[in-house]
Amino acid sequence: MRLKTTIFGLALACAVQASAIEFISTNSYGSAAGEAVAQEQWISADIINLEGTHENDLFLMGGHSLTLSGTFEGNIWGASGQSTILSGESKRSVRLTGKAVTINGKVDGNVMALADTVILGTNAVVGGDVQVFANTVVQQGTIKGDAAFYSARMLTFSGTIEGNTRAAAPEILFMRNARLEGNLSYTSGKKLVPAKGVVGGELKRTIAERPPMVSTAKLVSQFMWFLAALFVGLPFISLFPMSTAMSTQVMRKAPLKCLLVGFVAFWGLLAVSIPCMFSGIGTPLGLLLFGTWAALAYLSHIVVALVVGSLLLKNMAQSVGKVVLTMVIGLAMLYIIAVIPSPLLLFQQIVAFLGMGALILSLIEKRRLIIQVPQQLKKAVELKNEQNETTEDSP
Repeated sequence: MRLKTTIFGLALACAVQASAIEFISTNSYGSAAGEAVAQEQWISADIINLEGTHENDLFLMGGHSLTLSGTFEGNIWGASGQSTILSGESKRSVRLTGKAVTINGKVDGNVMALADTVILGTNAVVGGDVQVFANTVVQQGTIKGDAAFYSARMLTFSGTIEGNTRAAAPEILFMRNARLEGNLSYTSGKKLVPAKGVVGGELKRTIAERPPMVSTAKLVSQFMWFLAALFVGLPFISLFPMSTAMSTQVMRKAPLKCLLVGFVAFWGLLAVSIPCMFSGIGTPLGLLLFGTWAALAYLSHIVVALVVGSLLLKNMAQSVGKVVLTMVIGLAMLYIIAVIPSPLLLFQQIVAFLGMGALILSLIEKRRLIIQVPQQLKKAVELKNEQNETTEDSP
């Protein structure tokens, strides 16, 4: 009785929590000035324009544009395919991405921006810290906390930063109105000589050193990914032994075919799922296809690891322990190769194509067998009945 009560209570709590979250998928969405929205919102639309007051967290995905000109009392996570503009007031932290991100309003919390171009406009006032990753960065407003700018091309200072500043860019420019009141630590190909009074604290240049061939951070990262893949692989080979065996056999017999099928599936699923997610009506289908793509791409490492491990451990008896050992050794080899300086992206793509193709071909073969087995059983039963009839009719 207590167990039933506990389960019912948990279900009720989840239902109450879910009722406070609003999921919206449409072509265009907006909130009018003066409108108040209390729920946490997850919005996917081609165009998003919010002018009202939003009292809870926002998770926004705009296919084309994202415009935030209202008042926002919760955290904001926003992404768009083109322009992302914040000109309103945010009481908490903001995380934005897009082709171009412009912040020209007030943010009481922290700001993180990732884009091709990031502009902190003249009206921008950030109460917390700022982190920016972009090709081109223009800082014109006021930042009251610390700031970190990482630019691939050019970084321009034209506003006020009250905290300490870290900057990394090939070109760093100081405009006449620039005021960096704290310390400035920068990495650049050119030595900076700002005008008097521009940098209030210590000016320190860091020379970019050539990274070691294999860094400790990379080793730790690959080891964590290895453990994550291992924890996914163990239940996968336990729950789907037939699919696992068939996919490894297919890869060993026809690797080029797996590579071709995986290449087509990898890019084909992406090409179909992403437009569907932003189409409004097709969003559920897009999410399903994208989830399928992500699952196949991740499980591809498990399949390739089993093949690699089986090639290294030849003539071993097949048992659960041997299969697990094969997977462990195969995964270890894959992540050791990933640590060695090499065209890592190309290696990862080949692994994904091979494994994804093998999984898809094994699923097709499994479906064919499922269809054929009942037919063969039916034929066997009919043949047995005919033999019985022949035996009864014989004198």
